[in-house]
Amino acid sequence: MPPKMKTKANRLLGWAKLKAEWAAAPSAEEVNAADEARLLADPAWEAPVPEEAADFVANLVATYSAEQLATAFVNLYRARASAPEELADPGSKDDSKRPAFGPSVWFSVSQGRNDGAEPRTLLPMLCRAGDLTKDDIGAIRVQASHSFVEILASSAPKFLNALGPDRTAEEGAVVTQLDKAPDLPKGGPASRAPRGPKPGGPKPQRKPAYDPDAPSHSREPRTPAMQRPWQRHARKSPNSTNRSLTNQGATNQGLTNQRPTGRNSTSPKRPRANARQSRTRQNAAR
Repeated sequence: MPPKMKTKANRLLGWAKLKAEWAAAPSAEEVNAADEARLLADPAWEAPVPEEAADFVANLVATYSAEQLATAFVNLYRARASAPEELADPGSKDDSKRPAFGPSVWFSVSQGRNDGAEPRTLLPMLCRAGDLTKDDIGAIRVQASHSFVEILASSAPKFLNALGPDRTAEEGAVVTQLDKAPDLPKGGPASRAPRGPKPGGPKPQRKPAYDPDAPSHSREPRTPAMQRPWQRHARKSPNSTNRSLTNQGATNQGLTNQRPTGRNSTSPKRPRANARQSRTRQNAAR
């Protein structure tokens, strides 16, 4: 894994509460040594000769020497797996310089940035229209209204013959041969305006990368301003609590002093006389 992706991988593993140990890839010699140790530790060396293969084993021993049998066995064993490769260090830079392009001829194409032309679109178009390969094309410089293309001098006649007398490529792009290389500034196309400051001011400071070995910090208690709305309203001061209790007591006392009225009042009820007793009293009175 490249070093620039190591931080991202550590962050993803940290979210899963995992810690990775990074190590270099094994070399080809280490892979071959592990294969040899695995082969020598195989229990097949101690297995007896099968009865149906006894004649074939005897024929091999009589026909070939021990060295030939071992060589054939190793070749057959290694043919089952891919050969190990030497991997470069992910952090090392490639110091190999690109070979010189060689003598070249410059051409102008009548399509530029305003027409949606890009090096990735011009390269396949010129290869198809001019019967070229990507090795025949060198630098491509895209301008606002046209583009410049460098082609090997040995491939220029083939390129012109493939375009024909009208020198037209795909989508009506006209190709013109130049007498010399175009004079372009090193800093970029001359038609490109300098960039101004980015809107929005300076970029916000990013959070540091996740470090699983960093010590954990204890959180500070929340202040009333940091509490959530329902937590803020739930807590009351002692004075407000005493006032609410006092008002509640006064309300209960006022209800006690009132005279109970109605059917559901708490005053002692008068027992109702029985219907039979009331009739007996009426007859006695007569």
